[in-house]
Amino acid sequence: MKQMTFFLIAAFSVLIFFNSCNHADYSLAEASQGISSNDDAHYEGDTRDIIKTASIQLEVNQLERSIIELKQALKPINGYVHKYEINNDSYTQDSYQKSMDSTVTIEKLLPRSSLSVRIPIAYADSFINYILNADATISSLKISDEDVTENIWEKKQRAKIYDQSAKVKEHKGSSKNISYDNDNAIDAIKSKATAAKLNYETKYLWFDIRLNALPVIKTKTSLTAKNYRTPIHIGLANALIGGWHICENILIGLLTIWPVLLLLGLVLFFVRKYRIKTA
Repeated sequence: MKQMTFFLIAAFSVLIFFNSCNHADYSLAEASQGISSNDDAHYEGDTRDIIKTASIQLEVNQLERSIIELKQALKPINGYVHKYEINNDSYTQDSYQKSMDSTVTIEKLLPRSSLSVRIPIAYADSFINYILNADATISSLKISDEDVTENIWEKKQRAKIYDQSAKVKEHKGSSKNISYDNDNAIDAIKSKATAAKLNYETKYLWFDIRLNALPVIKTKTSLTAKNYRTPIHIGLANALIGGWHICENILIGLLTIWPVLLLLGLVLFFVRKYRIKTA
């Protein structure tokens, strides 16, 4: 009897053990299913609309070579230069006389260039890394992201609301305020255009690149202006002509003041006559 009781207790213990194991296995399996379902769940990705811009100023050794290398790096990634400018500012440093008839001028040239490039957004990070690893010294760098998701959504919704209201009015055949509808139509067109422009700008990295090359010293030799003397016979002729012009001016001046001279003569005549009488 005791032996039978021992076997029953042992069997009951074994059943309890296996039952607990089954519950444990079920819990683990359920937990595993929960994790895999989370992994397999579809989460909406980051669909924000970002306009990415950057600007950098680089100090390079040779301006032309740096520009060529930059353009070559843009070709494989379908980059595009939409603004391009080169300047050579010149400053005179010194000048001295080299000989009796020549002068040397020393000029300092400062080659500068600015490029505005458009990079597909998929290659934005790789192109920025390329610029950062370029053989140049970085003077300044700025990278910014502008979130325009709400702006694009708002412009699209405005245009959509107008289109829907226009369809409803057209379907009902109700009378419309022409001025009001025209203003809303213009606003809807502007909203569509703005949304399209913002959507286009989000597809690219807009990069302004300024390149400053090392100064270039340039010397320039020019002929010195000579003080040529006028031949003596031409000088004598000019002197005679100038003297005659002076005489002409004096004669013309005397003729101009003849009434004054006449009055002075009469005054002197009467004064002398009065003196003779009194003597």
